[in-house]
Amino acid sequence: MKKVVASVFALGLAGSVAGCGGLPGMDCKFNKGEVAAEVTGDAKAFVDASMDLKKTSDALEASFDAEIKLMAGELKVESNEEAVLAKISANVSELKAKGQCEITFEAKLEASASASGDASGKAGTGEGAKGGASGSADASATAEVKFDVKCKAEASVKANFDVTVPTIKAHFPKLLGVVISYKSILPKVKATVETGNKLVSSVSDIKVLPELKCAVSAATGIQAKVDMKVSFSVKAEASAKGEAKAGG
Repeated sequence: MKKVVASVFALGLAGSVAGCGGLPGMDCKFNKGEVAAEVTGDAKAFVDASMDLKKTSDALEASFDAEIKLMAGELKVESNEEAVLAKISANVSELKAKGQCEITFEAKLEASASASGDASGKAGTGEGAKGGASGSADASATAEVKFDVKCKAEASVKANFDVTVPTIKAHFPKLLGVVISYKSILPKVKATVETGNKLVSSVSDIKVLPELKCAVSAATGIQAKVDMKVSFSVKAEASAKGEAKAGG
């Protein structure tokens, strides 16, 4: 019986070291928004930086989701970006075909020099790792978007026009502002991931290692979100021009 218990404990301990979880009660504190007391020095500086990035990302996601929800309500579709962009593309295609509308869409998606600078701080060890990401990306930032629609037969598509054009003008600047904000913190995210991976390979403390791995996982996830938001911006532009491909 003792061997069985010892084996179960060993498996749970190994799980805790290998990832963020393990036996009940051994989940990393990072995922609860806490920094474990055992995490100190360079490890704490890294965890703090990753935590700041996570808070920034959470705020950006909340802002993005809120805009998608508002657009979905106005367009009367399901509240997700795929449904919203598909409806936008279909509506704009109708404006072009039936209303003989000429569409002009332009969006500036480059972060300002100051925003990029704030987010590009080192995520190394010691003091360098303490350059947090909080405040480096504004969840309320907006992109500069130009969306002009000139129709020869506007009356034939008035209902569509009256919904689609104001919706794009009201929400695309905010949605694409989130993309800009994500791009502005990308240098910080990459540096943080690099630092975390180095720490993970050099730390053996079984109480600290799971916390580091959770923090690395969070930062890596944010890096993936940047890619997803950039992809969204490409799809959004195609939809606003009525050029999106079905299922794209």
